[in-house]
Amino acid sequence: MADIFISYSRNDVTFATRLATSLANLGADIWIDVEDIPAGMKWSKAIQQGLASCDVMIVIISPHSMNSPNVEDEWQYYLDKKKSVIPVLLRQAEVHFQLSRIQYVDFYKQDYDTAFAQLYSELRRKGVVLKSLTPTGGTVSIPAQPPLAARPESLPTPEARPRTPTPSPPQTVVPPAVASPTPHPKPQPEGRSFSVTAVIAGAVTVMVVGVIILLVLINALKPDNTNSVTGAQGTTSTPTVNTVIIPSITPTSTLIPIPTVNGGGSGQIAFASKRGTTWQIYVMDGNGGNLRQLTTTGNNYAPVWSPDGSRIAFDSDRFGDRDIFVMSADGSGQTQLTTDSAEDREPAWSPDGSLIAFQSDRYSPRDVFVMNTDGSNQRALTNVNAVDALPDWSPNGTQIVFASDRDGRDTNGEIYVMDTLGGNQTRLTYQNGHDFAPMWSPDGTRIVFYSERDGNREIYIMNADGSAQTRLTNNTANDESATWTADGTQIVFVSYRSGSSQVFIMNVDGSNVRQLTDAGEGNNWPDWH
Repeated sequence: MADIFISYSRNDVTFATRLATSLANLGADIWIDVEDIPAGMKWSKAIQQGLASCDVMIVIISPHSMNSPNVEDEWQYYLDKKKSVIPVLLRQAEVHFQLSRIQYVDFYKQDYDTAFAQLYSELRRKGVVLKSLTPTGGTVSIPAQPPLAARPESLPTPEARPRTPTPSPPQTVVPPAVASPTPHPKPQPEGRSFSVTAVIAGAVTVMVVGVIILLVLINALKPDNTNSVTGAQGTTSTPTVNTVIIPSITPTSTLIPIPTVNGGGSGQIAFASKRGTTWQIYVMDGNGGNLRQLTTTGNNYAPVWSPDGSRIAFDSDRFGDRDIFVMSADGSGQTQLTTDSAEDREPAWSPDGSLIAFQSDRYSPRDVFVMNTDGSNQRALTNVNAVDALPDWSPNGTQIVFASDRDGRDTNGEIYVMDTLGGNQTRLTYQNGHDFAPMWSPDGTRIVFYSERDGNREIYIMNADGSAQTRLTNNTANDESATWTADGTQIVFVSYRSGSSQVFIMNVDGSNVRQLTDAGEGNNWPDWH
């Protein structure tokens, strides 16, 4: 029997998976439909079994989940059964009055570690057996908080569906509110499950049930191109398969040890080079040999490999302003993804290859955006009066690191991290001078970046929580645009030490620096695969 059932909207799957993994790592038995529905099993039956087998429900509060009939069916079922429900606030939303009266854990205003410690303590109080979170084994109280905003009961939603009676005592169900009362076609399931109560309804014929189940299974197998940002990696058998690096509650003052890796050194580097009148995308072997040119039209910048190495995203001004493009690894099939009149630049793939983050100045000086890999569903993750730029995804798909000058416009760029929905934006560096172009290490424990804190641009490395910031290069020329080799033992970067910008490589401790390119007026934006 599982301990905890996590109820959430498919739009919040990244946070739900991270939370499930954090709890599973402490010994909790988690039921989450990303992991726990066996192949070939009916989704509705599996959800019903999950609900029945768990003692405590965590319901993730967001605008999406509060407008989801499936989520409402799940937490209503638990209240009907008088089981424990713990609301977790991911983003502000109007909630059903029954949920608004329950003490919640605030992940919206608090950092993840603080809120998780409070959730841990609440689960312990409700009898869930968990490993110790702190050396002392203590618990943390949930601070006094304003109640969640109950939505008006007079605003029915066109998406609301009647609840089929269950064996539990009947309750009056108030339909959830929506932002617009305009009716629209009957919504499709979120790719999660049917209503729990629909499973035990006898009013639907066997033929209709079979057709609906078939459609849901087909929909569940399709990539979701309409939801908010997700970074979840593939479905696995248990939540503990996904490795999530949770920042230490007490940041370490020393760099996390470099992993011992056998092999390495082979691979390919995509980069941009100006070897004539325009910047073009090239690919070379990891030792600098076997150079191939992939683009010829306009100026082309910032190439980045897809996770499987089959495609390269880049930005180009071939049609005027800079837009995001994608092409096959051999340069064929070059396709434009963004067409906005603003500058869209510096793409970055999500670890599962389903999304591309990028920077754009379409709304403010510059913001971090994300979109599907076909260019659809473009949406901003940041929206402040500052330059937010150069995003990069964490290897586990739960966070995006980026640079911003919001705390010192034009004079003091710093490194920030946020979740992949744009929440929990946290500053990591606090230095005079720009800290820019952060890139996660392949194991997710460290971040490399360049900094002007010492007067010119130098390559630095730090732990993923911002601690142990260490300088790797030290010369009078600018060093910038650093990235990692696939095994995490070397760093590829750009340096002006030879007179023009060229691609170099060094060990992760800054030793054994070697030059890989020696041609062209400039070379920049290296990316290793």
